[in-house]
Amino acid sequence: MDSRWQARRLLASPHRIGFAAAAAVMAASALGWLALLLWPVAPDGAALPPASIAHALAFVFGFMPLFFAGFLFTVGPRWLGLRMDDARYAMLARRVRVPLAVYALAWVAWWPAWLAAVLGDASALPRPATALPATLLLVASAAWSAIVAQLARLLADAGRHPDAESSPQLRAAALAATMGAALLWAAGFAAARGDALALHAIATAALWIFCGGVFASASHRMLPLDAMADRPALEARHPLWLLALMGGTLALQAID
Repeated sequence: MDSRWQARRLLASPHRIGFAAAAAVMAASALGWLALLLWPVAPDGAALPPASIAHALAFVFGFMPLFFAGFLFTVGPRWLGLRMDDARYAMLARRVRVPLAVYALAWVAWWPAWLAAVLGDASALPRPATALPATLLLVASAAWSAIVAQLARLLADAGRHPDAESSPQLRAAALAATMGAALLWAAGFAAARGDALALHAIATAALWIFCGGVFASASHRMLPLDAMADRPALEARHPLWLLALMGGTLALQAID
């Protein structure tokens, strides 16, 4: 067996693509934030989000969704009871690798674009320069929407498979991912308007509803929660009660 690194092996599995892209975005985000800490700058005009909000957007929408995508497209078929082999995972990887790459590139370019637009008086910069961060958010929104569409396709294909199983947790994660897409679109349009308050609210909502929702769905499926074992009667009647409770709590936290 050849143990040498090969690009085709990276592209042959959804989790390898997603995790590698997430690591690249995480590294780029860390370097961008480090540059800002070493050479503090702030936008003088209202056309750009302040550094704190740019940081929040990068760390909520940047690398975490890529980890989510790699995870969900790998374990999702198993949760649905589908028999997967290398060829089927390679097919899934081909479906998602372009939107994953576009999404990652948009976030790798996020801090350079923001820093370039902030240098000098934002109101004096040409419009394309100040509009670039908002444009990158909209590009990322389109890419993430395409990824969510592939997740919906996976669920739809499983629904037509006679041996497939129902997975409420995967559906809940897909719902959280869909809400993440909606919030990311909203962030793009808010950035285009220079609405910092809206961007702050969107980043907060995405942290709890999108990121928290995917984590809660995966935890409900994968972790042996003591609360479920302590209430066998409730668990028998309402097997998803704890997932619903976590989802409701996250939603309340998002609007608090």
